[in-house]
Amino acid sequence: MSGEEVRGYSSEKESFAKIPLKRDFILWPIAMVLFFCTNSLLFCSLPVSITIAIKMVALALPLIFRVVLSHKLIVVGKHFIPKFVLVTSVLAVLYPMSQIGGHGAPFLGQFLFFTVLVLVNFCVMENGEIFSLFEKFERIVVFFAIISLFFWLFGETLHIVPPMGTVHTEWSGETVANYFFLHFGAQDTRNCGWFVEAPMYNLVLCTAIFFELFVRTKVNRWRLIILIITTITTFSTTGQLLMMGAFFVKFVVLSERRLSIIQALLFFLAAVLVVAVIAAASTTILQEKSEGESYAVRLYYMLKELRAFSHSPFLGHGFHTFSAGTSNSICLILAEGGLWQFFIYITCLVVLPYRLSKIMNRPEFKYFFLFYFATFSITISPYLPITYAVMASSAVLFFLEKKHLISLYDEV
Repeated sequence: MSGEEVRGYSSEKESFAKIPLKRDFILWPIAMVLFFCTNSLLFCSLPVSITIAIKMVALALPLIFRVVLSHKLIVVGKHFIPKFVLVTSVLAVLYPMSQIGGHGAPFLGQFLFFTVLVLVNFCVMENGEIFSLFEKFERIVVFFAIISLFFWLFGETLHIVPPMGTVHTEWSGETVANYFFLHFGAQDTRNCGWFVEAPMYNLVLCTAIFFELFVRTKVNRWRLIILIITTITTFSTTGQLLMMGAFFVKFVVLSERRLSIIQALLFFLAAVLVVAVIAAASTTILQEKSEGESYAVRLYYMLKELRAFSHSPFLGHGFHTFSAGTSNSICLILAEGGLWQFFIYITCLVVLPYRLSKIMNRPEFKYFFLFYFATFSITISPYLPITYAVMASSAVLFFLEKKHLISLYDEV
């Protein structure tokens, strides 16, 4: 076996779906929004009205271009309109509580316009375009990961490259080091890249890793190495444990290689060692976090949200009523949308992926969604474009014919 041939890896150049240049170009604005709207420091520094306008334009332009290029929006599926009305109605059920909570207008903008706009974009995509969108997102992540590694090492760590100044972030209320608007030192020695905090950077890095491992048919070692190293430098311990879990599933659980008796024994011993290391690391991490002030703050907000959920378990208390100070997505969506909103998320991120994976005859495919759901659960990301995009990429199963659905993820 040569140095370039490693089980589960490939140094060969992947071939992607042949998408016309004009249609391929309109996917870039959406990919950029998925990256920068995951609480990047740039977007958090802009007025809310501007960030909303940028997101809407990025999602509306592809639809406009499709109409201009083909004179219609192509949707392959029976009874699309009734299904679309049904989905919109499911979302609209959450409106009354949001109106009562004083956030009716933001709800309409976030759910019944922005969320639906994301879904429509995915439903009108053609051959290979869902794959191509996430492939573009991964390219962006890898590009900025390389930049962040450079400035984190030579700027924040070794202090060879000085920052050009500082910028103020509303997220933490502090000023952070600005490295030529290419990297920001938002959390001391933790690599935050473009983002307001390491967990947000970890979310986009892990999403790219999950795409590389479970959606691509061939894994590129160099992309993966860059993403792994960058994830480690964020010092996001829970994110690193999820990354280790993804590698275990990809290269052990999903491996089709038959093992000899000796190899099976070695694998068993290695598995026991890995489990022991993960258990020890998890115990240490939980102990360290429990002794910190941030743990007490997070626990306070989690209990507050769970108490709110217990008082209104079916529909919650309305959009944006508990977002301030929250520490994870699950407790937040339970408090704000109750079991109804939780059902929507669990359906798109857990239930539908199993069916989608079966239709595509790719057992590994569902793990992209499952590991994203795990990462989503420990971060504040229920209303981010990246979350809506992942949900929409499975929700299209409800709208599209099987043949067209499979073609959207075509990598050839």
